[in-house]
Amino acid sequence: MADFLKGFTDWLGNEGDDKDYAKYESFTVNAGAQLYHLTSEIDSDLAAGKRLNIPVFTVLSVDDISVDTEKMLEVFKSYIASEKSVLILYGKGNEKSLREGNGRILYKTAFSRKKRILNFAHISILIPPDDPHYGKDGGYKYCLHYQDNQEKRRSCLYDPNVWQGEITEENLKQYTLRRLTYNPRYDEMIVTLDHFLDGLK
Repeated sequence: MADFLKGFTDWLGNEGDDKDYAKYESFTVNAGAQLYHLTSEIDSDLAAGKRLNIPVFTVLSVDDISVDTEKMLEVFKSYIASEKSVLILYGKGNEKSLREGNGRILYKTAFSRKKRILNFAHISILIPPDDPHYGKDGGYKYCLHYQDNQEKRRSCLYDPNVWQGEITEENLKQYTLRRLTYNPRYDEMIVTLDHFLDGLK
């Protein structure tokens, strides 16, 4: 709908959403429209038989609410041809059907009872735990989903034992949840990236 909406508004969200000094939390409609056009063009190229032959390094969360993980897995398996390509897939631990039959896919468990982490959001994947803003002890806490519930918002912001993960319907029904903003397995991911890059030499 972004292509249609850009004729009526520039942004989705309101000024109250923007609490993060490092990036916008409201959403520019034109960016959504451009993303739609780009993905449509890529889909057309793939449907026409084009394949990507260069090695690709990809990291995904099974539970991401913004990225279509099943579509990305289909693209990776069917259209990214290089045997040197790597896809890291973070999940809860029970998604066997997503990881079978392709040696280029490295399945990693996101769930950690000790760290009170349910799963990963895409915004967490590239951020190390020691990041001073988004990290484990960073100053920013993602609690925008509780704009209309001040009690849960306070717990989300200040409770050190609150569960963290992606803001899926399932998670929000079961927990007061802070959206995860860092990757607890970041160092391991970087080691895998280094091996991928070494393999290209």
